[in-house]
Amino acid sequence: IRSQTSRGSKPFLLIHSFGHVHTPIVSAPENRGRSKHGRYGDSIEEMDQGVVALLTALDEMQLAGSTILYFVSDHGGSIEDVGEDGQRLGGFNGRFKGGKFMGGMEGGIRVPGIMRYPGVIPAGKDVTVPTSLLDTLPTLLELAGLPSVDKLLGHMSTTRELDGVSFAGLVTSAEEGVLTAPHDGRFFLHHGGRYINAVRYTTGDHVYKMHLLRPHFTAGSYQCGWGERLLCRGWMGPTMMEDIREHPQLYDLTTDPYEDHPLPDNSAQYKSVVQELRQRIQQWESKVVYPPSQFSKKWNMVLLPWLQPFSRKWLYSLFD
Repeated sequence: IRSQTSRGSKPFLLIHSFGHVHTPIVSAPENRGRSKHGRYGDSIEEMDQGVVALLTALDEMQLAGSTILYFVSDHGGSIEDVGEDGQRLGGFNGRFKGGKFMGGMEGGIRVPGIMRYPGVIPAGKDVTVPTSLLDTLPTLLELAGLPSVDKLLGHMSTTRELDGVSFAGLVTSAEEGVLTAPHDGRFFLHHGGRYINAVRYTTGDHVYKMHLLRPHFTAGSYQCGWGERLLCRGWMGPTMMEDIREHPQLYDLTTDPYEDHPLPDNSAQYKSVVQELRQRIQQWESKVVYPPSQFSKKWNMVLLPWLQPFSRKWLYSLFD
């Protein structure tokens, strides 16, 4: 997306969603077997070629200096995903627990993002404040010098409040800033389908994380097994997840970013924060109406988990 004043030409918005490093892992024939990291590595290198092609096009059209670029993923790696040949098809989330499909586990929701806007965003700036993809719209509007969401919506903004806020000030400042949001602090909801699996609350001094639904991890691990049929399925809620809504687990990510040590549930800190987060969830739910499901309960709970692996095998056969 470019500023309206850039070179006097029309602004544009391009959203390019790579299918790469998402299962099923496929690559062009000429790129197979190039990487030392198997099919996943081949896919990474092919995606890299695609990014270079886009950047080269901007350079050739002399638009690189007036274009906002935002490169980001929507979730962490699928750590259980292993193909029939034994190769891992998902990424690696380091010490962060869990991965894709695992509700609010840090390994599934914490991803890096890269932004570039020459002359506006300082080069080499490192921002550690957590943001959300829900922040993309208000942030791009502010960076491009366009009206805010509230002004664009006008009178509808009072009934269509967005969860996202602009972090433009965070990435354009010379020093690392603190992202502020409505109310007392930043409040994130981590959904699995229509179920709230976890919530994150940033107070300034603490970053709390409360888990309401957790994956059924294989004993001694932080994954649900190996293979396409053994993925954790956070989007299916309590039918496939451990339901701990009555006694949530609470972590302070400021001192425990890897979610190793839940806060004692008999402590004053636990009781105060859990009560606050429950109230915020109730306030949010009172303003949001979920759309009706397009599937019956039978499809959601029984058939879909089995159809997904078969569809992957069918897709593999198209490219092998």
